[in-house]
Amino acid sequence: MGMNIKDARVHAMARQLAARNGTTVTEAVRRALETALARGPELDGAQARAARKATIREICARFRDQAGPLKGTSRELEQAIYGANGLPLRNFANTQARLTGSPWPSPAIQGRNFRQGTRQA
Repeated sequence: MGMNIKDARVHAMARQLAARNGTTVTEAVRRALETALARGPELDGAQARAARKATIREICARFRDQAGPLKGTSRELEQAIYGANGLPLRNFANTQARLTGSPWPSPAIQGRNFRQGTRQA
């Protein structure tokens, strides 16, 4: 079960991490290894970028599914979302229903008070 690391710099870093965390060197190394392994496999630059792009596309697709298609020009959308004073309208759920052409707001914001982020009774 022994491990013999013959690098003075690695020993110094392990002692520094242990002192910072108030643990033993063994515990500091164990936690560091667990953290590194929990992150998943190391990817090269191209693979990492592709993985991030796939994650972003997935998030965007979920958002699109919840929000529904918007209808109108950007000026019409801006006027429908913001009032004359430039602040967001209070009843965003009804505005969203008008913009998508759906009689019902999306489930993501249905029954939400958008300004306060709380459920309406």
